[in-house]
Amino acid sequence: MRRSQQGLAFYAFVLLTIFLIVGLFWAQALWQGNRAARDLKVLREARDAVLAHLAAPELDTPPIVRRLGQLGAMPDLAFTGLGGTTEYCAYRNWLPGAPLAKAATSGAAARCFGRLPWKSLGVDLGAVDTNDIQGRIPWLIVSPNLAVTSACMPNFTPLVVGSPVGNVCPSQLPFPWITVVDERGNVLSNRVAFALIMPGPPANGVARNATATPHAWLNALQVNPGCPTPCVPGYYDNAAYQQANGTATTLVATNLSSDALQHLPWLADPRQYHNQVLWVTVDEMFRYLEARARRELDTALLAFKATHHYFPYAASFNDLAGNCTANLRFGHPALLEGGCGSGESLNPQSSGTKLLPTWWTDAGWNQYFIYAASPTCVAGSSACGAPGLTLSGSNGINALLISPGSPITAAPFAPSRGAPQAPLALGTLSPLPADYIDSTANINGGTTGIFASAAPSLTAPNDDRLDIVQ
Repeated sequence: MRRSQQGLAFYAFVLLTIFLIVGLFWAQALWQGNRAARDLKVLREARDAVLAHLAAPELDTPPIVRRLGQLGAMPDLAFTGLGGTTEYCAYRNWLPGAPLAKAATSGAAARCFGRLPWKSLGVDLGAVDTNDIQGRIPWLIVSPNLAVTSACMPNFTPLVVGSPVGNVCPSQLPFPWITVVDERGNVLSNRVAFALIMPGPPANGVARNATATPHAWLNALQVNPGCPTPCVPGYYDNAAYQQANGTATTLVATNLSSDALQHLPWLADPRQYHNQVLWVTVDEMFRYLEARARRELDTALLAFKATHHYFPYAASFNDLAGNCTANLRFGHPALLEGGCGSGESLNPQSSGTKLLPTWWTDAGWNQYFIYAASPTCVAGSSACGAPGLTLSGSNGINALLISPGSPITAAPFAPSRGAPQAPLALGTLSPLPADYIDSTANINGGTTGIFASAAPSLTAPNDDRLDIVQ
């Protein structure tokens, strides 16, 4: 009987031990799952906060003045949560603790990275410590294109994607956009405007403190030769910023867990990777900014019509300054009076009443949008209404805005051009509507008054967006 009781006690102990081990593993998995979900939620909220900040420059408190799409709350290398001074970034030879410099002054050596200025952007991170030992404060890596002013980069619209833009710094091209690769080194995107990285727990026993380098929070992966194709062998380091000038910042992201990475033979040891990366492409960012810019232009045109009872004439396609041309009803929005007479522009010199703010014009949006006015709703013919312009069968339209999107520079080309579009060159604008507008019908609409909304097509790309201004 005693031996039976001892045997039962032993088995009970074994079962209890098993239950405890399973419970611990379950609790750990649940904690890791909850942390991953929490981190992704924070990254998404941070992404939305950065985009909202880029699209609302008018909310800044003077003397801060920035243009649409320019980052004001800079990545934080002082670890305060408030962000750095507008335009100031690290640079290629920067060392932790050293002062930052204007991105325009650093030129090609500018490197804009640091912790997310979560306090300035209003992102709730919960309880975090200054040294972020647990890796709960996201890092923000930004292309210097988002840091500089019009004095360095005169145009910041979708036209700069793939175009030489006549920059004062660092060269005749935009700063490189950010590249993101996967755990095999394959490019996921080479058109990233900004990226957010949640560090996660410490890796490789690295100490996290006030004097630590970015490597304490940002991880790396080494992809060895002989990796399964497709792959690109190399060392991919999220903390790297000392790469050669003109070389894109390259980040590595993976959906695999740290445990799963241990089983990939083409990765070099140590394979401790805890970063979670979320990025926003140039195209996503410009769609967001374009929507804001379009609302501002629409408001300005309607304000002009409320005062004059008709819409203004346009500026020529190749007019960088936006001078109004009398009797021109198809072109870019006119900012200056030009040959249209006193007060006949969106920013008339005579009255001093600017209908478009500086943060809009400093980004060059007047060189981006295409504007069409009805012959019955301009000076000298201000009845407004039918027959007017026609859009996809609906007539009586007084004015239209066309958002041309990024230039189509590779085959299949836009039907209107049949070749690479080049609306923006070195300090010049193309006089050809086909360099902006993808649809042949919409180019002819400047003469016929008949326009058509873009229809999806795999063989005839067309990303024009048409909006009615009434």
